[in-house]
Amino acid sequence: MFSETPDLPELTEVKALTDLIRNHQNAIQEISQTRRNVILDLRKKRITYREIAEAMGVTEQSVYKILRDTIERRPKPETVAVS
Repeated sequence: MFSETPDLPELTEVKALTDLIRNHQNAIQEISQTRRNVILDLRKKRITYREIAEAMGVTEQSVYKILRDTIERRPKPETVAVS
């Protein structure tokens, strides 16, 4: 069966580091969503992709990609069959 896990400080450390990485990844996802929402708000105010990109210090293509990735990750609405 399973062998007993040795009680090593490194095991505790690797778990703590894994938890820390997981927490940071969750925070990055939340920040990314907030950034996408701000970009969408700016677009609704007719701010150009170029202006947004310049403010962010990235290329226009990066702004397009941020928004494209948002659209691709949205769940697709369920279709209802009409009889």
